[in-house]
Amino acid sequence: AAPPPPGEAAAEPPDGGGGVLPLQLVAAGHCTRRADSKTKGSTRHVVIQDLAKVASALKIGVPPLGAPCSLLSLFEGNPMASEHCAKRLHAKVLARLAKLGSCKPTEHDVRRASSGSLLDLDAELRESQPGLEGCGAAVALLTGQLLCVAVAGRCSATLCGQDPASLSSSAGQPKPKHRWTASAPRALNPEAVAAAARAASGAGAGDGGAAGPQRGSFQRLQARNPSRCLGSSAESGGTFGGKKPGALDPTAVKNTRTAAVERGAGGAFTADDLRVEVFPLSATEHALLMLGSSGLYLGCTPLELAVAAMAHPRDPAAASEASAKLAQVRMVHKSTDDACWVQREKMHGFELTCLAAFLLWNEPVLAPPRPVQAAQGALRQGASAPAPESAEAPSTSVPTHLLPLVEKPAKRELPREPSAEEAAQRAAAAAFYSEAAKAEKRARLRPGREPEEPAALGPATAEGEGAVRAPSEGRVFEMKDLDGTAQWRIRMAGAAHMRGEFGDAPMKGEGKSCGGKGKADGKGKGKGKAKGKGKGKGNGKDDLLPAPERLSGRMWERPKSEVGLKLFGETCPAEARWHYPLSDESRRCYAGFLPSPLDEADRTEFFEVIRSETKWQQPEGRHGLIPRKTAWMVVPGCKCEYSYGGIQVEPNEYPPWMVSLMKKVMPQCGLADEKVWPTSCNLNLYEDGGMSVGWHSDDESLFQGKFRDISIISLSLGVTRRFELRLNWPEEGEKPVRRMNLSSGDLMSMEGMVQKHYQHRVPREENVQGPRINLTWRWTLKHRPSCPVGRSRAPVAAPAHCFPPAPPPDSSLWQPPPPLCAPPPGVRPLGAPPPPGGAPPPPVGARPPPGGAPP
Repeated sequence: AAPPPPGEAAAEPPDGGGGVLPLQLVAAGHCTRRADSKTKGSTRHVVIQDLAKVASALKIGVPPLGAPCSLLSLFEGNPMASEHCAKRLHAKVLARLAKLGSCKPTEHDVRRASSGSLLDLDAELRESQPGLEGCGAAVALLTGQLLCVAVAGRCSATLCGQDPASLSSSAGQPKPKHRWTASAPRALNPEAVAAAARAASGAGAGDGGAAGPQRGSFQRLQARNPSRCLGSSAESGGTFGGKKPGALDPTAVKNTRTAAVERGAGGAFTADDLRVEVFPLSATEHALLMLGSSGLYLGCTPLELAVAAMAHPRDPAAASEASAKLAQVRMVHKSTDDACWVQREKMHGFELTCLAAFLLWNEPVLAPPRPVQAAQGALRQGASAPAPESAEAPSTSVPTHLLPLVEKPAKRELPREPSAEEAAQRAAAAAFYSEAAKAEKRARLRPGREPEEPAALGPATAEGEGAVRAPSEGRVFEMKDLDGTAQWRIRMAGAAHMRGEFGDAPMKGEGKSCGGKGKADGKGKGKGKAKGKGKGKGNGKDDLLPAPERLSGRMWERPKSEVGLKLFGETCPAEARWHYPLSDESRRCYAGFLPSPLDEADRTEFFEVIRSETKWQQPEGRHGLIPRKTAWMVVPGCKCEYSYGGIQVEPNEYPPWMVSLMKKVMPQCGLADEKVWPTSCNLNLYEDGGMSVGWHSDDESLFQGKFRDISIISLSLGVTRRFELRLNWPEEGEKPVRRMNLSSGDLMSMEGMVQKHYQHRVPREENVQGPRINLTWRWTLKHRPSCPVGRSRAPVAAPAHCFPPAPPPDSSLWQPPPPLCAPPPGVRPLGAPPPPGGAPPPPVGARPPPGGAPP
């Protein structure tokens, strides 16, 4: 609120009285932080001159509060907490006063309204801003001649008379009634000192704060526990901004050997941490009320602040500014010799806020102040006469100048856009000075030479020949330009050049992803035979075994009609519409695709269940952790581990959700009988597009995919990812790579001899965000020797149309091998029948008969 001009009084009071009011209050605040700062400050202060007017505007019925009725508040701490409390305190106070009905509020009612409002704000801060530090508060509620002051946190308040120096306990002057408020050093336990003061004055020790109103003045009223603020959590350290107890005090004075400050226990704010005092005001003892932030009392004593404020009577704006600047000067002076970074650390303490209020007793009614906006408009127009006042007098008994007045800062003028001529002139000037600067630089670098003479490249020879720039021809940097170590590292990464995705274009004789050692093209040792799943496998194209011989012409394998192979699309129900993006009859390779047969609810439910209940593993291969998480599940009784690329995954039996999922998926593949369902499932979890699996084939010995027809079923859940297939031995004119996108719920199959003639992968996609789960069902055809199912030698329960028996060798091309050696003439082979008639010749290797006769 804008204060009235000092010393100016109105001729007649608005209520038509004798021109004198028993008590008037004028208040204003000042903050040392600039209002246009980009960062929000930690303090907020609110001045409401007439609380009854605010209640009328908000349509809240309150009892008669007397005149004056004002609410002053100051908050310091977390900027969001201070802003929250400053906007809502008046509504909380009015709501509690409205519960009194038409009864005039007593001292107890005013105390409960102030303390209850602050506790309500504390609860709101904990709920709306959990985990953040809160804020301190200093609140003054004036109803008639009854003043209630409540302080919390590190904010403080000062109340004194016309002569603040009379409060000091010097010789020849009476001691103050409350010893704990004197200028002497305050005890560490203010509660014990206050109890001793009440005992000395005759009050009972058990009365506490409810033993009646405290009269007199106080230099600094503090909270019972300053380390706890409104909205502080149980884990709070006691201060806002993240400082912990015992941290370096940013406002410590120079030459302080140990600047550690005991901040108290901190913790959640309670009613016991709040101090609320009620004072019946009197004209002889009370003239100035000050509310200040914590930094205000660090640089100056309360007595010095009160003396600086009383130097500007009836002008609260000047009084608050004088007190705040005095404290700021003291703090800055104490830190001038510190290092720059120390001063920056202390800057938050330089934000000081002081709210000063003058209590005017038995004086004429102050004239209403001139609005700031009207005065500024008059100055712009050159008018010297004040604006005419309204003829209508206010209908209320409260003076108009005591109403809340919101001063809005003037709008900042936008920069004027230059005209075309001005823009052209500016551009020409910039170009001119730029060229001038370049010419000056050239002249400075070539002293003594003409500007047109080119600079020499080097010293001249003895014959006077100058240096000539050698021609440089650009050349592509090749692999051979690297040293041996760099070439080896690139080969180990499975790349043919330095700018390629991991697993692109392997070198000849090397696998795609650095698998185990093996023969490459039958020459030397390479790393190509080992397979190349980003799983740790690394099967490249150039390092594969030689292409198998064709049967005839372009046929690599016998047709599926001859071997009895039937696809899922031929045996599935009519509603399952499979189509085959890959149908290679010459190699008997087929890849089927079925759009999601599951609804959205099932896809979401199964995805969450699988992700949360699966025991995911991320094994470490030869080159670190594999780029995905995996799991291996088998039917009950099977103990076969899944080994590939140097890693081994332990088996887990099918959980109940797996059986529920297969009941929905397997009938779509024509597998209604549970006895012929797949016996194993490999699960992969890709957290995002950075996880992948490299080129590989599922040709492990468990599945026999390299030697016979097998079928594999794959289900995708989660985000859409790309799936790729490529030929191992492509012919001229054939498309080597086939790509397709698999969305959530889509089914895909690989049937026939796909694992012999093709490789597949899920590449990295950096632009993909979100997880994906893939389930790959397969039939285990050759169990491990240690597996109980393999030792039982029970026939594999698999659909016969998906797993036709391996074709026998062609009888026309097969002949029995010749014997290693033929027996001599006349010697019967061992185990051969004797010839008809005559004595049978002794068998080969028989001992001679007794008597020495030769055989």
